Amino acid sequence: MTLLSNLVAGAIGLVILATVAVVFLGRDRPRGPQPRDTSADRHGSDAGAEGDA
Repeated sequence: MTLLSNLVAGAIGLVILATVAVVFLGRDRPRGPQPRDTSADRHGSDAGAEGDA
């Protein structure tokens, strides 16, 4: 039963890591499926600085 619990804990950890990675990658590219005011503001100020850096 310890092996089963270890496998479950490992799977949950991988899901959490994958979710965090997807969130960070999504923040790096806000011009995807969300053409809203927030993406326009980021594209106007922050995106230029991040693009140059």
